Amino acid sequence: MNELASQLQSSKNIHLLETVLNELFSKRKIVYGKELRDLIKKTFGGKLSEIVVEILIENEVIIKSKAGSNIDSYLFEFNTAVSKFFFKHQVLVAEILEKTYIPSNKQEPLFKVLATYPEDGRFKKDSEMSLLYPTIKRLIQESNNNLDIINPFFEINGTKKIIPDLVTVAKKGVKIRIVTRSFFDKFDGNNNRESIKLICDTFKKENLLDQLSIKDYFKRDESSSKQIFAIHSKILISDESCYLGSANITMNSLYSNLETGVVFQGEEVKKIKILFNTLWLASNPISINQMDL
Repeated sequence: MNELASQLQSSKNIHLLETVLNELFSKRKIVYGKELRDLIKKTFGGKLSEIVVEILIENEVIIKSKAGSNIDSYLFEFNTAVSKFFFKHQVLVAEILEKTYIPSNKQEPLFKVLATYPEDGRFKKDSEMSLLYPTIKRLIQESNNNLDIINPFFEINGTKKIIPDLVTVAKKGVKIRIVTRSFFDKFDGNNNRESIKLICDTFKKENLLDQLSIKDYFKRDESSSKQIFAIHSKILISDESCYLGSANITMNSLYSNLETGVVFQGEEVKKIKILFNTLWLASNPISINQMDL
């Protein structure tokens, strides 16, 4: 639910979007999708118009009143009951993102402690620890050259949360490498296969497969069925910044489990890059042909 804040990147822009939408729908209760996209394009630029409309639809801020051949020809109504809570939440997330912003050109070593808090009133969601999910999204969005990810366990809805950010950076030329596990394992790995297929399918539709490489690191003894080796680390390297933590790319890890991690820059990142490259060479390629796209 935090994608809008990540895309618009400031609480001021969230307030602006809420204002222009209220103004538009105060004039007419039903508007065409093209009007929405043109309004957002005029306000924030063309690259965001389609993404923002999709986020508004997904979160039921705007509701389809009548279907059309494409989004531009759909008719939409404004869901005022949902919009107030939605924009209030997005402003809060945007303010957190502004506090946890990591400048890509910062030279001094940087160390931040992150957490996902469970929905349990005994945990205080204060400013002492940055929220894990928004910070990971920010790291992905800040990639300009290379993005390397080690994630042992995917889940389809968690994967959907990061796909728009992966696509965005791939479109600006970032090379993405992902290492997961159990993709070829007959006893396990269904969630990973489903999620990896979704990533590949999305990149194929966007004509971005050249920007994406995926491998698997897992081995099981066929006679005893015992695991011989696998990955369990969760690592994200975005150019010269690195995340290490406990969170998988699943909804529970990103929203409701107690998860912790750190983000850092500096000399230590080089050591993680060496580790990743060693793992990359040791891992088995996942061919796009195995996706049945």
